[in-house]
This record gives sequence, structure tokens and C-alpha cells, in this order.
Amino acid sequence: MHNLYIAIFFFLQYGTEPIQHYFALPLFTTTAILFFHEAITKPHDPISPPNKMAIALIILYASYPFVSMLLGERFPKIVTYIMPCPITTISIAIYSCYKKKNILLLATLTIWGLTGVKALFFNVYEDLILLIAGIYCLRQCIIRNA
Repeated sequence: MHNLYIAIFFFLQYGTEPIQHYFALPLFTTTAILFFHEAITKPHDPISPPNKMAIALIILYASYPFVSMLLGERFPKIVTYIMPCPITTISIAIYSCYKKKNILLLATLTIWGLTGVKALFFNVYEDLILLIAGIYCLRQCIIRNA
């Protein structure tokens, strides 16, 4: 549900850049549709307790605004929980707890997760959290197909 919210409000309604409309919007919409598909087709797929990495990602997700403030950002420039990168981080953490994973959903999460590399180029260092989540998700893709 959160991914659909990000697609509609963050990118469709308030997006001003072409990359938001032609890359981020379709990616988050696809991710949301795939999450809905998983919920409908696998309603009895139990969630496992989080492993150490999932716990670490949940903690990192929770720390997003605090890391942003430690880096000198103040409202309204701090990264909050309802922004694309934290939503992707928590989505990866939670989805990693399921035994059966949809490779396409993992791929869409990985694509956005790996955009965390922008942290190094645009001085948005809190998005290193997203990059860590993206690398972990990529590992999930590889393990799933191993």
C-alpha cells in the first residue's frame, strides 16, 4: 500500500522531473501491483522472524530522520518515513522475511535500492541506508535463483 502511495502522491501528483514520471512512477506502481499480487495469490504464506540483516534494515529504516538530522538537515529537508527511500528500505526488510519470493518484485525493489548510490554523488548520505538495503535485496535475488 505504501508503494502505491509513493507512486501516486510523491511522483504522479508532486513529481516535477521527467525521471520521476518516467522512471520512479512506473517502478513504484509496478512494485505496488506486485505486492498486491503477492497478497492475493499467497494469502497464507507465513512471515518468518526477521534475520539479523532484516533487523538491521528495520533499525536503519527507523533511524532515517535521525541520520538526516545528524547530517545537518532540518525540517522540511529531513528524510521522513513516508519518502521513497525509507519505504523501499522497509519493504525490502519485510519482504525478505517471506520464504517464497517473487523475482520480479525483488528486482523492482533492488532497482530502487541500488539508486542509493546517488548518496555518494549528491551528498544525500542518509541514502547509504537505501544502498545497503539494495545490495541486500540483490543478494536475495541471487540466492533465490541459486
